[in-house]
Amino acid sequence: MADLRQESRRILTFLVAGTIAFGVDLGFYHLAVALLDSPALAKGVAWAVAVATTFSINSLLTFRTAPAGNRGPTPILQGLDWRQFPGYTATQALGGVVNIGLFLLLLPHLAPFPSLALATAAAAGCNYLGARAVLGGKSGPPRP
Repeated sequence: MADLRQESRRILTFLVAGTIAFGVDLGFYHLAVALLDSPALAKGVAWAVAVATTFSINSLLTFRTAPAGNRGPTPILQGLDWRQFPGYTATQALGGVVNIGLFLLLLPHLAPFPSLALATAAAAGCNYLGARAVLGGKSGPPRP
């Protein structure tokens, strides 16, 4: 029962992190479009900032994997193990491929909203499992 409770807490925190990242993505996209005058480049910048945001939240709160005594140069970086960032980014990119691919596969058969909702849910599941494997798979249970 404790494992189910712990996993439920992780999933909820992961979803909150994703919601925060959505706002970060949206805000940085609008800022980057104004500065760069390129929607594609702006989306790349916004996505990178959103991934760094979820990495930070998921490392510090969702999976709590940082080793004790790990001190970064500033308080916001304390406790983050940036060596995990490339693997985390790769799993999040894979989730993006699942999201777009499934959306495009479903769109001829369903309306846009259900296609988007199903694709987003599948991608969130992939992203969660990937994040858990990278951030939580080898570190044991989260610290209290």
